[in-house]
Amino acid sequence: MGNRKVVWFLVFALTFTLFGLHPERTSAASVTITNGTDWLDTAGNPIHANSGNILQVGSTYYLYGEHAVGGKFDSVNVYTSTDLKNWTFSNAILTKDSATELASSKIERPKVIYNALNNQYVLWAHYENGTDYNLGRVAVATSNTPNGKFTYEGSFRPMNYESRDMTVFVDTDGTGYLVTASRKNGGANDTMAIFKMNASYTGIQSFEGWLFENAYREAPAVVKKGNRYYLFTSQAAGWYPNQGAYATATSMTGPWTALTPYGNPSAFGSQIHDIATITGSNTTSYIYMGDRWNPMNLGEHKHIWLPLTLNDSNGTASLEWYTTWNIDAATGVVTPPALVNHAQGKTATASSTASGSSVSNVNDGNYQTSWVASSNSWPAWWQVDFGAPKDDHRNRHVLVYV
Repeated sequence: MGNRKVVWFLVFALTFTLFGLHPERTSAASVTITNGTDWLDTAGNPIHANSGNILQVGSTYYLYGEHAVGGKFDSVNVYTSTDLKNWTFSNAILTKDSATELASSKIERPKVIYNALNNQYVLWAHYENGTDYNLGRVAVATSNTPNGKFTYEGSFRPMNYESRDMTVFVDTDGTGYLVTASRKNGGANDTMAIFKMNASYTGIQSFEGWLFENAYREAPAVVKKGNRYYLFTSQAAGWYPNQGAYATATSMTGPWTALTPYGNPSAFGSQIHDIATITGSNTTSYIYMGDRWNPMNLGEHKHIWLPLTLNDSNGTASLEWYTTWNIDAATGVVTPPALVNHAQGKTATASSTASGSSVSNVNDGNYQTSWVASSNSWPAWWQVDFGAPKDDHRNRHVLVYV
């Protein structure tokens, strides 16, 4: 099997078969985040909040996100929580009935930010008509409260540039930015653009430059730690998961570094939509927030939240997969499970190996390497010898057919 996606499915499966997952003991204030399941609110209803963001106001967290029905916009919803796990539905802050042009539209990747100058909450989103993606606009709405009904201000192309997958970011000096997938050289989403917002965060003041020319990146998310900015994106691959990558800079207007991959080549089956900064009494932690889409039924969306490690010394970011992990929202302390990779570095064999590949790529601890079989005959197999019996596995070998 020469298909790298199949190989990475194998690696993803080995996360569960080769790693011993043992949650560590945590304090009573710690809660468990479980990935890839159907998340319910405190009333037992599905959480309909896709591709949004988290805003903290005092000790309350507001989770914003979009809900679509039949591929068309229905509402932007907000949920509240004090522990980041138990979410209570608060309001549909923007709906298809909020304005005439929302009645048949697409509103995607909504983000709410706070403007300290006028004590106002501002919502930005990607706007399209209900049938295609030809408009390439942003939509803006405002409110005096984080969970009140937002007043729709309209949609537009920022300085007449196309804007599709987008995010907004407020810097520590109060400057607001729009980062969006745009068009520079003729292809939709071929290049990203950065814009500086006006003082009210309801419009654009200036175009600040192009990013990742002809790289076809989308799904931007920005976070700042210290004096360094991290910009995460995905490839433009529709609703299908792909390799995420990030760049860093010491200024929002650049220069930005080259893109560096994070996670595995499918971003653990997700597409990033935001990085949440959780500032607690003990530490500040960062949460990768992603969507796991079902391209055949977008209503089967799953939430993927993972602890994100930002390294101050070398300006790198790393992301590991955890089915479950813990966070104490009050202290900001993240407690990942203890992972034991019994296969790492052990002797491996396979049915065949393509040129330039290696059987050890599967269990070398590096998400960016993979084993590829040289033959398309069925079945292809890969096997590892643990060297000795393990307490959490009855068999000495693991044999997986793909």
